[in-house]
Amino acid sequence: MTEIVAAQQDYAIIPAIDKRLIEAQESADIILWTRVKKEVDRQIGRREEEQHRRRLEKTITRFKMAMTVGAFLTGVAFLVPSFGISMTYPGLFMIGTALYQLIPGIPQDSQRTDGDDYE
Repeated sequence: MTEIVAAQQDYAIIPAIDKRLIEAQESADIILWTRVKKEVDRQIGRREEEQHRRRLEKTITRFKMAMTVGAFLTGVAFLVPSFGISMTYPGLFMIGTALYQLIPGIPQDSQRTDGDDYE
């Protein structure tokens, strides 16, 4: 919610900068307000890209977790003979694949700070 308020405040400042730019009498003031507007636009774009990147990371993490749970449950279904499927090696392979998808990301995620970028 605070991201929305911050974005609205950022966009609200642009008309004020435009007004100052129009009212500027000297060329130095015009250059100054042009630079200010450019910097504000750059910061807004950077914030939007960061928010988009975070949304993508969350979506990818949720997708991986869903696929991990699906693979694990399918592997268990292959192992349990009461389902009438009972394929031991494919079941173990599916469970191993699910655990591999779950385990390697945990150490990386626990050491990551908000400022680090994924590669």
